[in-house]
Amino acid sequence: MNNNLYSQYLVLLETFYGGCILGILYHTITIIIYALTKRVTLSDLCFCLVAGVFTVNLFFKTTYFDLRYYSVLSFVLGFTAYYFLISPFYKSLLLFITRKLGLIKTNTKKGIVKRKRKFVKKHQKSIGKIKSLLKRFLSIPLKIKMSYNKFKVYLKKEGIDNEKRGLRTFKSPRQHRSEKKKEKKIKKESR
Repeated sequence: MNNNLYSQYLVLLETFYGGCILGILYHTITIIIYALTKRVTLSDLCFCLVAGVFTVNLFFKTTYFDLRYYSVLSFVLGFTAYYFLISPFYKSLLLFITRKLGLIKTNTKKGIVKRKRKFVKKHQKSIGKIKSLLKRFLSIPLKIKMSYNKFKVYLKKEGIDNEKRGLRTFKSPRQHRSEKKKEKKIKKESR
């Protein structure tokens, strides 16, 4: 980088204008994306990405990354000057434009809603059939669980009826072990 006074003055002006342009980008991105999506985080994320690329590009072209305190200070002062001097006028102009475009956007939304209503009226029977099939299909696991619970209760019942029928009664592993221990004790006592 050439260190004469004139080139330093040009770097100062370029970074000052870069800060102003960054402020313009901030309001442009924020207002337009918020008008379209009503999400602030998306506009902030887009601004951070654009600002990062813009800042790196600006400092590379002006100083070849030979950052001096006055170039960074000039960049911040440019953004601040835009924010306090030019921002109110630019924001009002941008809001006016987005409101005019917003009328077109609401008209297209109304058209989409009308088409959707016509489609639903036309295909209401088939939509009802699909809904009933989905309800039946989604209730299958619940029916399986209910029948399993009935069967489990049936297996837990110990009684003469089950033994007469030749059905096994359900026993947990702990019950099974305790019965085996009892049988072993009875065998030992009988010897």
